[in-house]
This record gives sequence, structure tokens and C-alpha cells, in this order.
Amino acid sequence: MLQEKRQRKDRKIQRQKRITMIDIYLCEDQAEQLRCLEKWITRYIEQNGPAARVVSARTRPEETLEDLCPGSTQLFFIDIQLGKAEMDGFALAEEVKRQNGDACIVYLTSKSELAYRAFEHSFDVLDYIVKEPSEFLHEEPGVRMQERLGRIFSRISQKEQEKENGILIECGSRKVRVKKEDIISIEAIKGRHQLEIITEKEMLTSQMSLKAVEEMLDDSFIYVSRSCLISRKKIREMDRKNRFIIMTNGKKIEISYRKLKEVWGLL
Repeated sequence: MLQEKRQRKDRKIQRQKRITMIDIYLCEDQAEQLRCLEKWITRYIEQNGPAARVVSARTRPEETLEDLCPGSTQLFFIDIQLGKAEMDGFALAEEVKRQNGDACIVYLTSKSELAYRAFEHSFDVLDYIVKEPSEFLHEEPGVRMQERLGRIFSRISQKEQEKENGILIECGSRKVRVKKEDIISIEAIKGRHQLEIITEKEMLTSQMSLKAVEEMLDDSFIYVSRSCLISRKKIREMDRKNRFIIMTNGKKIEISYRKLKEVWGLL
């Protein structure tokens, strides 16, 4: 029991120490505009301090895809019109999102009438930038561009915060992001090799192990038996004599004998 508590504490400390690095990918077919954009973003990072770096600046979408490296937060600045390339910016963004559904997309376009198309796709788009030719004649980004970059990095920070509060559950062919504060209980269904995850909004089933899900959670979740995790914040009532808990959704959950004292002491 003591070792289990120490492990949970260590995981919590590691989460607090973790600093998310944003890897930035640029794909713009005009070499001079690409150079300016890379310089502006690098200078913005140096002056404003987000944990970010430009890892790829390419004129061809195929090269951008070759540069992809998993395991980081990814931010893409993609020109919608990519000259003579086989795929345009929309097709590149679709392939990027296929490989990493959490990737952040910012579209670039010199034609304001194309900007609205950025939001017609099934996936979320972080923002768009209408390129003003006069801006790309200067070494320093204008006020408009600085404000735009500020908004983009602010939105990424917000998305990262939302991700930190959520976990990604594998449900068959889908992956569903669930907010931790919405989870009521997670229970391994005997004989079915499945988890039943009950939230404030839905009930999910997953082939993941209970241990794998538990490792993504924090100390507000406790075992009431070997096969069931619950959120302490969602407990409405506990009956120590009859060994059960009633959750906020009315669900009645049995507590094992060996967990009874521990659960009672945590409430």
C-alpha cells in the first residue's frame, strides 16, 4: 500500500516537471516568404519565451512529411497553395492529422477568399494567416503578425492545458479524449477483458488494461477493489458497514474488505 502511494506521488511530480516542447513545421512554396516566416517565428520565441523551436522549413509538402517526428506537440504553418506540388495545403494538413490527430494547423494564404475554407474540414484548425506581400519585405514582423503569433501560441497553451486535464481512451478503432474531472468510475468487466468507463456524459468500453488507464490519472482516483477505480470527487455516500459506495450518478459500487479501511480514511 505504501509503495503504491509513493508511485502515485512520483508520477504526479513527473507530470508537474514536464515541459511541453512545441515542434514547429513550416511549409511554404515561396522561398523568400519561408525565410521571413522562419525568422519571425524564431524571433518571437526568443523574445516571448514559449518552449518552442522550428524543426522543419520546407517548400515541398513531401519533405515536410519526411521530417515528421512523433512524441512532441506539433504546430504546422501550411500554405494553402503549394505551387506545382502534387498535394495542396489542405491535402498536407489531412495527412498530418491522419498521423497525429493532436497536431495544430495554421493555414497561410495570400488570397483572403480562401481563408474561410480553412474551417470546412472535419478536423479542428487552430488559426489562419492572410499573407500581406508588403509584410514580407521587412526583416521584422509587423504588429499584426506579432499579435497573430501571440494568439496562436496562447491557443496552443490552452489546448495543452485541456490535454493535461484529459486522458486518451482507446475504444476499438477510435481514440476518445476524456476529461479527468468527468470520470466517475473505471471497472474491469470480469470474463470480457474489457473496461467500462463511466463519465458524466457517456459510458465507454475499452480493451486497455486498468493499469494503463490508472497510470494516466492522479491521486483523486482510488481503487475500491482490484478491478475498480473511482473518483473520490464523485462519491456521494459511503456505507462502511455494508461495504458500498454510491457515486454522484447513483451507481452503487462494492468495496473489497482489504480496501475498506483505506477508502474510509481517504474520504
